Amino acid sequence: MAFRVHARPLQPRDVDGCVEIIAAHPILRERYRYILADLPGVLLSLMTQAAFGASVFEEIDNASVRLLGAGVATFVRDDFLREMKESRTTWATPELVTRVKHGNSPLLSQQEIRNANSDGGLSLFVWHSGLSVADVGRSEVAGAVITAFFDDWRGYQIKEICQQAETWHHFLATRAGGCCVVHPGTGRYVNHFEATENEFDKVPLLLGMSREVAQQAPGSWLGTVLFRYEPPRFYFTRGQQRLLSVALAGATDEELADLLGISYFAVKKVWREIYDRSSSFFADWDSTHVASDEAGRHRGKQRRHRLLAYLREHPEEMRPIRKNLSSIRASSSLSASVPRRRA
Repeated sequence: MAFRVHARPLQPRDVDGCVEIIAAHPILRERYRYILADLPGVLLSLMTQAAFGASVFEEIDNASVRLLGAGVATFVRDDFLREMKESRTTWATPELVTRVKHGNSPLLSQQEIRNANSDGGLSLFVWHSGLSVADVGRSEVAGAVITAFFDDWRGYQIKEICQQAETWHHFLATRAGGCCVVHPGTGRYVNHFEATENEFDKVPLLLGMSREVAQQAPGSWLGTVLFRYEPPRFYFTRGQQRLLSVALAGATDEELADLLGISYFAVKKVWREIYDRSSSFFADWDSTHVASDEAGRHRGKQRRHRLLAYLREHPEEMRPIRKNLSSIRASSSLSASVPRRRA
């Protein structure tokens, strides 16, 4: 039987196994060497933070599940990213882990994410994909990693993304995806900087892309997905977003009540609030005469299906943001010419 590669959110039970994979990695184990013992505790401490995102990759058949690793990325403060870009000697991820351990975390708070996503944009730092060398080159694994990464971070107003490649193959693939090398010392993105396989794992080169670089290279797959931002229409509250997130996973109203710890009637109330906010999207539906309770229930199911389908295509509706978006509309020039799609 063919194996299937599956991605899901990182759970506390996964941390030790993922760290063991990093410890066995010929390149990552050297980068993390002095802080490897601290890594499990730091990962566990960050898992509840809004700035932290991690997906676990597994290979599944009917009889067994094999852990392949975990991809981790975080929203960081601009000064941390600038410091790492200008450094000639610092491996960024071990430095980040060390600062978190000592109480000087460069990760953004939930309020800082909301503010940055509303005005100017966010800086995303990628730690690693955390996969073994044997697995990272497999096409089905690479596809799962890319899909999970976009699912985790699409819909934010990202202004910059950086990472330090973990294999020479990863370095070349990242360059092919449109990323530039960050010139050590100046922190500028350059296309002419050359690196060799022999020096790649000895020099802490950052690769990345800014919104401005993406505008200059509109055909890059990374820039096309992550830097194409559309402001939301509905401005759902955080409570409404939580309900919608669980509903997107397929939960019924009874399951929503259980998972969210609220009553069934409270679930119905939140749905009414959600439909009130999105009524313009359903204008043609809401004007339809309902002849019976059964027809009304059918219309409600169709309306929910339509809204959830729209949210899958427009993750910006599920991201933290302030309601006044005039500054975002002015700064989102990359997507200004892209028409909105309807679900």
